[in-house]
Formats: sequence, C-alpha cells, structure tokens
Amino acid sequence: MFRHIAVCIFFILPTLGSAKLEKNVILISVDGLKRAYATDTHFMPNLTDLAKSGKGSQSASAAIPPRTIPNHTTMLNGLNPRTHGMLINDKEAANVTSNPSIFDILSSHFGESFEGAAVVAKKKLAYIVSSQGPQSAPLSIDGSFVREFIPIKRDNFVMRQIRNFTGVHPSEQTRDIALEKLADSIPNLLFIHFGNADLDGHWGVRFKATIVKSNGGWGGERQRNELRIIDRAIKAIVEQASVHDPGLEHTTFIITSDHGGHKNSHGGIENQDKSKLSIKVLEDVKQLTLDDFHPDDISIPWIIFGGESDSYRISDHIDQVDTAPTILDIFGLERPVAFEGQSAIVN
Repeated sequence: MFRHIAVCIFFILPTLGSAKLEKNVILISVDGLKRAYATDTHFMPNLTDLAKSGKGSQSASAAIPPRTIPNHTTMLNGLNPRTHGMLINDKEAANVTSNPSIFDILSSHFGESFEGAAVVAKKKLAYIVSSQGPQSAPLSIDGSFVREFIPIKRDNFVMRQIRNFTGVHPSEQTRDIALEKLADSIPNLLFIHFGNADLDGHWGVRFKATIVKSNGGWGGERQRNELRIIDRAIKAIVEQASVHDPGLEHTTFIITSDHGGHKNSHGGIENQDKSKLSIKVLEDVKQLTLDDFHPDDISIPWIIFGGESDSYRISDHIDQVDTAPTILDIFGLERPVAFEGQSAIVN
C-alpha cells in the first residue's frame, strides 16, 4: 500500500497587466538522493542523459547536519543550519525562520511580475518555503483527495495541501501536481520536492531486519524502483517545460538533494570522538564538520542545465548553501550580505 503524503503549493500570481519575467528556474530536490545514484543509468537513466547536456559538481556536499529540514532550509535561504537554527527534523520543531527565502527575495525585488510556486511531498517543508510561513488548519477529506486552500500570513501567497488516500503513487502525484502548475506557463521559480526515495531508504527501520536486507535501505530494491519512478517524473516535467520554452532558452533546471544515506539511515555522527554531541543542539552542531559524518550521507548531486548554463563555468565543489545565491545570480541579483554561500557560477 502506498504511503500517504502531503503536497503543498505556494504561489504568487501576477496581476493583470504586469509584465512577467522572462527567466525561469525549476529547482528539483530528490529527498535522500546520493550523488552516485543521480548519474547511474541503473537508477536514473533520464537524469543521467540530462546531466550530460548540462553541468554539475562531482563533489557537492550537504549542509551539517545532513537531514531534511536543515538542508532544505539552507537550500532556500542561503544560510547554514548553524546560522538559521532549523535543526530539528519534524514539522512541530520546524518553526518558521525569520530569514527570508529566495521566494521572499525575488518577490520583494520583482513585485507583481514575479510568479513562484512550490510542490513539496513532506508537509513539514511548508514551514520553510517562505519566511512568512503557513498557518495550521485541519484537513477535510473530499472524496479521494484532500484539497483545501489555506491562506497564510502574506496576502499574495496561498498554500494548498493535498494528501493522497488512493492508490496513486506519491511521486507520481507530486509529478502530476507539478505538471498541473506547468500546464499554462512556467513559474519564474518552481521548487519541486520528491520525498519517497528517502522513505524507501529508511524502509526497515520499523520492520524486521530481514526486510532491510531483502529490499530496503539506500540502494535497495525499494529505493531503486522509487528512483526510476522519480526519474520518469523529472523527464515529464522537463518535457512539459519545453512545451512553453522550446530548447529551454529561458528556463534553467537545478537538480539536487538534501542528503544521501547509507544502510537505512543518514545524519548520524560517525566520529566516535564526537559521539556524545547532538545534531539537535546548536552549540554541538557548531563543533561538527563534514568529516564527522558518513561520506554517503553528505554526498549529493548538483546538476544544472537549460537557460544560459552552456556559458557557465561551475565551481569544482558546491555546498548546499551555494544553491540559493546561484538562483539569485541567474536572475541577475547580487548575493545578499547575510548569505553564507556563493554562487556556483564562477564566470
């Protein structure tokens, strides 16, 4: 039986008569995708082909700690977890940060000409897409899906929560909602989060060890099958974007992840000398380095193609914190002083 998911969409609609920006960025995060799998034809043949048409880093790294909330916050607001403070990996602890995200910055700079959207497969990520944050509200079941529009603090943002109660595969549902958003045009910034590869990596944590050995864990049968589904979904999203922008002349794709994994987990401290430190305590996190974690946990893909990327020279090493300033760079905006990352575009 497929697991339930929540998919949230935030969007800003330009008013009638406003001139829409001509540049678009589609940022796709595949939760739990370690770098080695992103360009392996056995896992993701379509993404492998897309990577050949673009550029990327062979040594991209997650932020510390390599977990979902900390890294997606970093991905969207250009600050390391030890600065933005979003360390706890659940929605109850994911209090809305006061630091502006790239959605906030682009909306503030371009005003009504900017259109942004996000599709996320884990409800807890709704707390970090915008510094304005969602307001909690109960879901109501409407037949096979939950579809309820919930206003949040900023008037021109809307959050839509969708939870699947049918046999529709969660990653295919995420794909379908993303395609729905791309049906008429391409938002200037579209963030798409696929969550199930991570869940399949964790498969076995709550089950017998024999299940882990047979088909669970990172690189296990369940995750391999999931990555193939996501791979086809990414291809469909690229094809739909190409309908509105043939050749992707004005649309840049960035495909990355929040963390990798090994066995059936990620984010644990491997350095025994620091084993008493906690990744949930800010002062402890400040003492940790990438070397204190398993290499597969911090290894992430970072692939860019479309738009003007053919003319880019990309940094040899990219940190998660570099994603947000890179996106602002594509839109021609200077890196905010508060940002800790640098644009991955070096020319």
